[in-house]
Amino acid sequence: MARLLGIAQPSVWRWLARELPLPAEHVLKVERETGISRHDLRPDLYPREAAALPAPASPSDGLEPVR
Repeated sequence: MARLLGIAQPSVWRWLARELPLPAEHVLKVERETGISRHDLRPDLYPREAAALPAPASPSDGLEPVR
């Protein structure tokens, strides 16, 4: 991982030892190089929009507006 990111190995060790998430500045490169989705690497930064948001109510769904 350190070679892939061009950083020192102790940096990667520190993330693992402290159970820190992959730093944001490395997420897109790791995704590109490994094929692991950014949504899986850092769901806090890259949520899966379709699953995270409820469908909006439409006027034809039978609900009346709140008064």
